[in-house]
This record gives sequence, C-alpha cells and structure tokens, in this order.
Amino acid sequence: MGTLGEKAGTFILTAIQVANDTKRMVEERVKGLVKEAMADHEAEVSKLRERLEDVERLVRRGAKEPERKDAGTPARPKKRRGRKKAAKAPECSFPGCGNRHMAKGLCKNHYYQLKRGSIVKTATGYEAAKPKPDAPAEAANPAATQPDPSAPKENQAQS
Repeated sequence: MGTLGEKAGTFILTAIQVANDTKRMVEERVKGLVKEAMADHEAEVSKLRERLEDVERLVRRGAKEPERKDAGTPARPKKRRGRKKAAKAPECSFPGCGNRHMAKGLCKNHYYQLKRGSIVKTATGYEAAKPKPDAPAEAANPAATQPDPSAPKENQAQS
C-alpha cells in the first residue's frame, strides 16, 4: 500500500494521460473535418472554374452570357405547394358515363345507385339491375282473390 501522496500522484498522472489522449482524439477529428471541408471546397471551386471557362468561350465567340436574376446564388428548382395534380382524373367505369370517379371506380351518381341496388357489379364491370316485377301481390297469388267457401256469405244472411 502506498501513501496518500503516492496515490494522489498516480491519480494526477492518470488524469494527465486521459487529458492527452482526449486532446489527441479531438485533434484527429478536427483534422478529418477540415479535410472533408477542403474536399467539398475544392469540388465547388472546380465547378466554378468550369463555369468560368464556359463564359470565357462565349465571350470569345461574341455571345452574351444569359443573365440570371439570382446571379449570386445557385439555381434551385421551385417547390410546389399544395396537393399534386393527377395527370388525368379517373373516369366512372359505368358504361357510357364519362364523369369523374368518386369511389369504387364510379361517379357520385352511379356510386349511390350501387348503394341503393339500382346497379350491380358483374364480372365484366357494372350494369343496370334487372327490374323487379311490378305485379301486385294478388296477381302473384290467385287463391287470395277468390272467396273462402267455408266462410259465411254476408249477402245471403241478410235476405
């Protein structure tokens, strides 16, 4: 076991060594960042030199350089705002209808007709539903229109 002074000295030496290691790592990181920045800068300078050579060629030919409003800044594409427009709005898939579709490939009118049952979906698309017979219930059941023979006759009982 060492004395308190020896322990303090060891601690201080360790702290100094850690500080030196940290300093070395920071220096290496800074050097790496500077190299990256220089490479980016050199690439930008190279692009500017190429542009300058193009302008010099145009000047030698006697042509004017096209003027830009934002000569100091690089050109950027304009950003669109809002929803993107579809190339062409989809049309209703009901035969003969060219209206814009709302849901399930149908326009508003045909979609609601589908919900009501006026049109049906088939394997090939949509078509009008088969009309239901409009005959009254008595025509469908002829026995309901004839009187019951076992029931008393009202006309005969009164006479």
